[in-house]
Amino acid sequence: PNQLCGVYTFACENQLCHLMSRSVSSEPVRFSSLPTVYLKVVHMSSLEGHKKQWGCAALLAVLATSVFAYDLDSRSLASDDACLSDEAEECSLGLRQLRGQMSVASAEEQLVPDKHPTWKTVVLRDAATEKGAVCLDGTPPAYYIERGYGSGARKWMFHLQGGGWCVDLADCAERATTNLGSSRDYHTINAKNKMLDYYDGGANGLLSRSCVVNPEFCNWNKVFIRYCDGASYSGEVEHPVVYKGEKLFFRGRRILDAVLDDLLHVQGMVHGTDLIAKGCSAGGLGVWVNLDHIAGRMPSTLSVKGIPECGFFLEVPTYSGRNTWPKSFQNIVAMQNITGALSKECVKTHAGDSWRCIFPQHFVSHVKTPHFVINSVYDAFQMQFFLGLPQSCVKNNICSPEQRSAMEKLRLEMISNVKMQTASGSGFFLYNCVTHCGQTNKNARFGNLEDRMMSVSHHRITKLRNAIEQWYKDGISVRSLGAAGSGPNSEITCH
Repeated sequence: PNQLCGVYTFACENQLCHLMSRSVSSEPVRFSSLPTVYLKVVHMSSLEGHKKQWGCAALLAVLATSVFAYDLDSRSLASDDACLSDEAEECSLGLRQLRGQMSVASAEEQLVPDKHPTWKTVVLRDAATEKGAVCLDGTPPAYYIERGYGSGARKWMFHLQGGGWCVDLADCAERATTNLGSSRDYHTINAKNKMLDYYDGGANGLLSRSCVVNPEFCNWNKVFIRYCDGASYSGEVEHPVVYKGEKLFFRGRRILDAVLDDLLHVQGMVHGTDLIAKGCSAGGLGVWVNLDHIAGRMPSTLSVKGIPECGFFLEVPTYSGRNTWPKSFQNIVAMQNITGALSKECVKTHAGDSWRCIFPQHFVSHVKTPHFVINSVYDAFQMQFFLGLPQSCVKNNICSPEQRSAMEKLRLEMISNVKMQTASGSGFFLYNCVTHCGQTNKNARFGNLEDRMMSVSHHRITKLRNAIEQWYKDGISVRSLGAAGSGPNSEITCH
């Protein structure tokens, strides 16, 4: 009441209430979207004592009744551009608090400093409404974009966020309540800060704007695509699935296509010359599964290449012999109807068990678009969850003979299968650091991890950053194995 009475005044225009000024107006306030509703706001400072209290109460009652009685358009609520105040963010937040859509704590969260002001948030509400491109809970997809400049103004790079998968309906229903299944907080500055600070390594390394850290790609247009479908941007189920009274939407491929359409025709990527599609973990798998599809949707004038990082998930049993994750992926493919997104050649080969084509080892030889594979042969996620190794083995290298044998089998299968890539202009950089993600999006790892054997043979330093630059800029088919020697973390630059 103290804020509303004597400090702010409200008005409504174009279906959006705004805080107009810090002094109470004596002019009539018209709710233009509410037929025949007018407010006469008097100078509260002219009232005293209980009269002022009753005046405030009456004002609040009329405001609350009028606003809550009308179903305001959510698209207008999220549009701070229409705000008539000089403090647009505060203006929109004030209304959402009034409507009970946001707690005071949530509002304050949005007023935190923007750590990444060059990155803008885009929420695809129209794509959700018109194309059905929605997250698990039915909310619209979103991405962050940073504009390129100079020689990079027509060059593009996007990153598919990772974050695992949901393996059954119960798991997806739980995921739909989090930011890996819902975009309800994606528009907030706090959410953007957290994502670009550190998730998958954040907006660093290959996504860095610093030309010291990232000399080859610093001035490119960069996009960070939020992950909210639970199946590596590949599911396609026409109708929502109802689980315990809640609707679940499996539309990952539509989300990807909606983002591509927006980048092409709204952001101007259709006029671009270069595109690198990268991603890590579930996002890396998303690059593997979708790379040829992405390339096929681009104009012929746009050169497309992929960098899947830590997305080369192998169909392997646990060290004790259980097929835990193969069965989980079989269920994911069926539940989210992913078969249509999988390699047609692979599906034909595995006609009776096409779900296997979600694992890159079964379709890497069919990927036609040039790509550069970045993966640990002792991937921490795969060792812990796919192989079922205990933390003492994964983190401290204290392993039983059976556990160590499973680790070495993972390393050798990773190397042999990645070598099966056939797309012209492709390469790889494999290493033995016990990590998962962050090699390309963390400045230190991006700049320090080195293949010392290749550095000697090429008579030049071949660190991960150099290898990517040589592959992309110089067209060298870098096939780096020097940092993938036997023994987890044995490569000194892992540290």
